[in-house]
Amino acid sequence: MVTLETLHSVLGGKICGKRLRTAAIGRPKTDRSVSIWIEESAPNGYALKCFRVGDDQAEHRHFVNAEAKLGPDRRTDAERSALRKDAGQSESRSPAPKLSDVPVPEMTPPEPGERATKFQAVGRREPPPVAGELKGRRHAYIRDGAPVRFKIKKTVGSPWIDFYRVLDSKTGRTGWQARRPAGFVPCPYVASANPFDPVFSGETVFWPEGEKDVDTLARFDLPAFTFGGATDVPEGCGELLAGRDVVILPDNDGGGRIGTRTKITELAGHASRVRVVDFSDLEEGKDVTDWMEAGGTVEALWQRVDAATEVPVAAPTREDSFEPTEARAPDQPVLDQPAPDEPPRIPTLDEFRAVGFVFDGDTPLEPPRYIVKPLLPAKGVGILGGQSGAAKTFSAIELANCLAEGRDFFGHRVVERVGTLIIAAEGAGTLANRLDAVRKAKGGSKNQPIVRREKVPNLSDPAQVLELQRWIRGIDAWMRRKFGVRLGLIVIDTLIAAFGLQDENNSAEAQRVITHMQMLGEPIDAFVLAVHHYGKDEHTGLRGSSAYRAGADVVLSLLAERNQATGEVKGRSLNKAKLRDGEEGRIAGFNLRFVELGTDNDDEPFGACVVEPDLDASAVAPPPRKEALPIRAFREAFHEVMIQSGREVEVRGSGPRVRAITLEELRPEFRRRYTTVDTDETKADAAIRQGLKRAIDACPKQGFETATWGGEKWFWRVDA
Repeated sequence: MVTLETLHSVLGGKICGKRLRTAAIGRPKTDRSVSIWIEESAPNGYALKCFRVGDDQAEHRHFVNAEAKLGPDRRTDAERSALRKDAGQSESRSPAPKLSDVPVPEMTPPEPGERATKFQAVGRREPPPVAGELKGRRHAYIRDGAPVRFKIKKTVGSPWIDFYRVLDSKTGRTGWQARRPAGFVPCPYVASANPFDPVFSGETVFWPEGEKDVDTLARFDLPAFTFGGATDVPEGCGELLAGRDVVILPDNDGGGRIGTRTKITELAGHASRVRVVDFSDLEEGKDVTDWMEAGGTVEALWQRVDAATEVPVAAPTREDSFEPTEARAPDQPVLDQPAPDEPPRIPTLDEFRAVGFVFDGDTPLEPPRYIVKPLLPAKGVGILGGQSGAAKTFSAIELANCLAEGRDFFGHRVVERVGTLIIAAEGAGTLANRLDAVRKAKGGSKNQPIVRREKVPNLSDPAQVLELQRWIRGIDAWMRRKFGVRLGLIVIDTLIAAFGLQDENNSAEAQRVITHMQMLGEPIDAFVLAVHHYGKDEHTGLRGSSAYRAGADVVLSLLAERNQATGEVKGRSLNKAKLRDGEEGRIAGFNLRFVELGTDNDDEPFGACVVEPDLDASAVAPPPRKEALPIRAFREAFHEVMIQSGREVEVRGSGPRVRAITLEELRPEFRRRYTTVDTDETKADAAIRQGLKRAIDACPKQGFETATWGGEKWFWRVDA
């Protein structure tokens, strides 16, 4: 017999009393617009209702049956019709979208015993404020110069709420109701670059998923529209795009891929040209706005559009299972279609290769190129991270000197002598002495191919990155002429200062950092190394979003034992925290040695420290600090759930934006990771609850913050 717990285990969501609230097909995991409850008389022992208008209840039952392996419902057409009507859905086709001349629909009378004020606002110009409403995320759908629908993003309850403009026939006044009225005719959401304005009639039209994406594209004067989310594609909407060149921009998730197929079906027979530009290179759930914020430019977007293959636009029948197929490039072969009763012809290898397939053995093996073998590749991006006092900048200077002189770096051979550019966003005034100290202690010429820039642009700004690219090419050319070496290393010290980050935990900002680092190095095939801080606890790794580590080819870790009261530091070591193509682990311990450079006006010595590797101690690592089981289980569960369900919210509905998860989302993963020796189920549950409580109490000391609002307890990482 089916139970709510069984359905919850396969569908996710949240059990609220005697009902399971879960996500609709194609919706984010945080969606709660489908309600399921146990009912023995219902087919397969459960009943289901969709609360979003337009969601097909029968389709959702089919989905639940398949996921829970319950087998198909056995019901008559009359029962299916009643099921739809019970969900408030009409079997008749909804009105096709129109841009103008549509009467205001009648206000929906409240249900018996329901307060009208619960979902209606008569006489208001706009819908009333909503609990947890996000500032700047109230999107107005305009028809004939007046709003007819508001879609509002919020942090309390469901992530969105819609209000519709309606007419109160008793008073003749218009107002708003939070329930889609019967006969509502949808219209597209547009921004300042309205694709349906005659001025844009001959231009390419962009069809992203959400209103935020439309606003993003409009800022660059790109005409765009949407009807809401991924699967908000009204029947008949393709007629609005007759004869237009349409580019679909789906989010990188399941809903985006489902919605793309529906959009293609609607455009077939109407649009003159259809292309799909996906963002599969981003994290799951990211969209064109995230891509633009991470450093994408209008020019780069058009490059993606030009590279996208066309989708056939011949009109299919509604019964067809329409899948987009790639259009053939002029130089690509055409495969003959066999008759239905004939086996398909296997293409030749040349035909496969002509359309981009690469077979094992096709490409000759080439050894990777390094500047320091096997530590730093000849090009790419890396991060030199460490705690305060771990000698991050001293180590970067040691690396620059080793590359300039061809000297081993921590026992690793410098394969190619290259020059270094140091973008000194912090501590620029100390670099001259530090460089001289290394030369005096380690040898080397007075004039080395090492250049620093002390007036640092804002590297978060794509325009300033492109301007810096021009100067980097110039430095590269100068080094080749003067020293006979290329510019091979660009050091950014520090990441937080150079990029002017507002939120280190924001994955979009982190991805933009990685993208802009790649932009700096790519024109000259240089390796870009950013100096970054660790958190208060070295076990947390790089401070901020996990996207820093994920996007880097190399992460070098500098660890030390620091007495916060006295400032004393000992036990410094250099470690390979991440090597994309190599073995990770400890490299060597090292010390700092003071090198005197001269005397000041008081006849007192001045100078700087240099790094002295202790290669003999490289195999001896300091014993790791043992972490309590609840803390470790909490940390692992937090990072796992953050990847799957983390989202941007405002603290307590109006505070700073953070990327966070809820306790309800965290709890199942914590239970899975927290082990207990108790065999008694009751005692085991009590031990797990106690362990979770201990972990939550320790959150502030472990780099986590927690707060409660909107009936949910939230967790997020905080800056160290």
